[in-house]
Amino acid sequence: MILPNGEPLRWNTPGARFGGTVEEVMAALNAQNNIMSENNKISSALAAQDVTDILAAFATIRQKAPFLLNLTDDERAHLPHVGDKSGGALDATKAFVVQFPEAMPVDFSIPEFNKDTALYGPIETIGMASANSNQLIQDTLLALRSDLLLQILDVYACAKANNRGGRYQTYVDIMNAHFAKPRKAKTTPPTP
Repeated sequence: MILPNGEPLRWNTPGARFGGTVEEVMAALNAQNNIMSENNKISSALAAQDVTDILAAFATIRQKAPFLLNLTDDERAHLPHVGDKSGGALDATKAFVVQFPEAMPVDFSIPEFNKDTALYGPIETIGMASANSNQLIQDTLLALRSDLLLQILDVYACAKANNRGGRYQTYVDIMNAHFAKPRKAKTTPPTP
């Protein structure tokens, strides 16, 4: 029998029982779908052209800002830098350099300082937009990974429960191995 939603009626279809009605089965399926949609945080798709366009936008960023750096972890940890609350110090220093250029040592490049201070505002604005976009992407990826894990667990449980005659044993074995907890090596306590 084919249900009104186009799915075949199976022995383990939610709501199916001997002497039951199609309406009972459909009500149970709708209830199950509502539960799944509450747990399913992401329900969308990205067309191949959209992915291409997004990646092209990232390429445009790299093209428009070829000076962007990829620091090492050590450089990130140890590079001295102005912080988010250093705006007042930066503004005062800019004003001082403009007012007293003769006070600068000969190896201090005023044109380079002016370029760096002019770049700081736009890069900070871009950085905040990038961080916001990155957070949205990372949160979406985390939610999608959560959805997928819950769905994997559902399929795995269904395969284990319905593995009559070993029909799904290959998949069950793969999943058993995936979810197997690594055994901790027993350590022998030192002898006194």
